[in-house]
Amino acid sequence: ARELAGLPPDLDAAEGPWAGSLATAELHLASDHPGLVRDLVAAWLASPAAAAWPGQRVGLLLTGLAAETELATAARVRGDAVGVATAGDRADRLSAAAQAPWPGAAAPLRDAVAAAARVQRSRIAGPVAEPVWTALAVAWTEAGRPITAAAAELRAVESALAHGHREGLAARAQHVLMTAVTAGAGPLEARIRDLARRARLDLETGTAQAPGEPAAAGIGIGGGMG
Repeated sequence: ARELAGLPPDLDAAEGPWAGSLATAELHLASDHPGLVRDLVAAWLASPAAAAWPGQRVGLLLTGLAAETELATAARVRGDAVGVATAGDRADRLSAAAQAPWPGAAAPLRDAVAAAARVQRSRIAGPVAEPVWTALAVAWTEAGRPITAAAAELRAVESALAHGHREGLAARAQHVLMTAVTAGAGPLEARIRDLARRARLDLETGTAQAPGEPAAAGIGIGGGMG
């Protein structure tokens, strides 16, 4: 589920005092427990180890940002203005920290992380437009993170569909699926397949079906690839 939170698969090292915490935060987020992610990230920020492990630092910050987005959305639904404001304040701090200098990281990766932080922060205010997600997908591609780029592309397709735009989306969705299958990114694959089914995007041919057209029997890109 980490790619859906905007977190590249290899940002964190496999060692260090917070390696397990990052995995736990991702699990909490995937299990719809953003409040637990908030608590874990807050504990990490108070730890002296925070500055010593930059990969885990960025990973936890982006996961924390995704959690604050979920918390803000839930607060908005229940009419909790204070909850929305609290999530916004926390997201501001996390976003600023994620965009802080990262010694040793290549410029494209730093740029992509900063862009991801800005996008996640902007989600606190509401849905993000398709061109913003598309630009983020390009940034992750340039950083050499194809799975995370595909996750951003998925968000772009979702946003375009929400605004009634369908042109070219089936081919883009097909690309996301192929990336997910190749990488073994199960949650991403499941999500794009579900979106394609609901939006009537044929992932076999890369074309969109007309509203009255019967859906294809099996959405996929080939027999044994899913």
